[in-house]
Amino acid sequence: MRCIVALLTAIAISVNVGFASAASFTVDESSAYVNDLKDATVTTTIRITSDIVDGDAERLRAILTRVTGPTGRGRGGGRIVAALSSNGGDIYAGLNMGYLFKEFDVATRVRAGDVCLSACALAFLGGTASHEPPNYVADRSIEIGGQVAFHNFSINPNSASLTAATDATSGRVIGFAKARFRRVQSVPFK
Repeated sequence: MRCIVALLTAIAISVNVGFASAASFTVDESSAYVNDLKDATVTTTIRITSDIVDGDAERLRAILTRVTGPTGRGRGGGRIVAALSSNGGDIYAGLNMGYLFKEFDVATRVRAGDVCLSACALAFLGGTASHEPPNYVADRSIEIGGQVAFHNFSINPNSASLTAATDATSGRVIGFAKARFRRVQSVPFK
């Protein structure tokens, strides 16, 4: 009986490993959480948790468009904060989320006890109070006990079967995740 339970547990774990679920978005327009204090200027908090996957940036854009409305600000003209807690995920989705935070002037926060790793850390860098030139104002903070971490990119183990890029420019065009450089060391970036 214990063997059957162990086998079923192993199967359940192996089925869940490798399949990232999309990030979870929770919008709170009734109160704001910033450093354990209510901040009257923050009227909308978007809590983003779980792995960041392809398609999450599009979901975030829809949420930001809804909560900003025609004013381009949060409810009542207030600020919007994205509270991040994720182990990372798709690098392109993370970068695109960061660009959206900048476009919509969304501040980013990592709360005490939360982690923001990898693709989440790249999204975190997009935290912005104002993107209007000439006064770009970054707005990102990490509470004591929160963690933000970056790491080097990993190599796609299936890269040998993907289209090879012959230089850095064509590699950027087809996307680094799909590119395999024949001579990485000898191809200068342009």
